[in-house]
Amino acid sequence: MLSQPSYEFIKHLPVEEEEVDIKKLDSMRELVADTLQAIDGPPTNGSRSLKINLDGADYDWLWTCKQETHTDTILIWHIATCYCDMTPISDDLLVKWHHEAATALSRYCAYLVAFLPEFLPEHSLTTKQVFQRVLEEAQQELGTKPMKDEEKRTKIRGLQLPHQREQLTTFHKGVELGRQLEMIDDDKVRWRFIAEFWAETILYVAPSDNAEAHIEHLAKGGEFITHLWAMLSNAGILKRAAGEWHPPASTTKKEPPKKIEKTKARTRECPF
Repeated sequence: MLSQPSYEFIKHLPVEEEEVDIKKLDSMRELVADTLQAIDGPPTNGSRSLKINLDGADYDWLWTCKQETHTDTILIWHIATCYCDMTPISDDLLVKWHHEAATALSRYCAYLVAFLPEFLPEHSLTTKQVFQRVLEEAQQELGTKPMKDEEKRTKIRGLQLPHQREQLTTFHKGVELGRQLEMIDDDKVRWRFIAEFWAETILYVAPSDNAEAHIEHLAKGGEFITHLWAMLSNAGILKRAAGEWHPPASTTKKEPPKKIEKTKARTRECPF
């Protein structure tokens, strides 16, 4: 996880280099479709899922969406998702469904940062600079020598973070977020929360003015984000939400449980 100069932590390679089990991505596609329907407007930067899922929580999750660049936000959540992924999950089908979707989307967004920065909101040079900086931050904490997974987990879990928020690097923030997410005792709630954030994030980065790059990729079969871009464009969704999401007057606190029941019903149809 960001501990070496290579991109091994991403665990996602272009299709021609790695065969992908498409059936395993059904949860990711279904969750993204449900999230698009629920947003009912321009995609937001993740603030909607954070506010809806943990309304009234003691911890302020919204700080993760208020970074200098959205690339920082993506990497913070990717590191946090990897951190949570170090803990075994239960055998509950709903947990597995959300875990599968969350880890797939997290790795895919990290893949975009590393290999296809032209598809992300910031200028590609900015994205590359942020990515390189975070790699260097990880190397400073974990070293550059290859480690076994167990050794890496032990070192990351024992990492001492600065007490002052202004002293935290992006890598530190990812570890801090991971620790806060692990404090959610119910792994159903934890992985649903993480998965829905990633679904909203991939929809947020999909609208793009770089039509030429998307068309070029479509001619070769396309990236997942390219197909999302085409779908959103055909639906007339060409822009992202300008700021933080705020609930409409009609929104009630009963909305999240309804969404969970819907997901449970769909999960029973998933071929595990």
